[in-house]
Amino acid sequence: TRIRAELNSKARGKVRFLARNNMAALERERALKQSGQVTSSSDPNIVEFKGADYFLTGKFEGQHTRTSAGVSDYILYTFQLINARTSEIVWEDSAEIKKQGLEDAVYR
Repeated sequence: TRIRAELNSKARGKVRFLARNNMAALERERALKQSGQVTSSSDPNIVEFKGADYFLTGKFEGQHTRTSAGVSDYILYTFQLINARTSEIVWEDSAEIKKQGLEDAVYR
């Protein structure tokens, strides 16, 4: 996940990634647009529910360790902006947080 996020944020459109793990949501959105239940961005004159052009997703991963030296937490947040029509990941980035302390009280 982190490698792909770094590649995607630095590739500047030269490399494209697909969000195949979100296919169920993408297919539902496509079916809603095709059935006319929601509109696409290319059809602004129809007054109906607007369809999603993009999905913004996020993933949270964490690791907690405790040793005789203390405790530490590592948290990684990964975000993706996915084109609802093509499943292309058009933007991706991540942020990480690391905390260390002698006991759990530092996190309160």
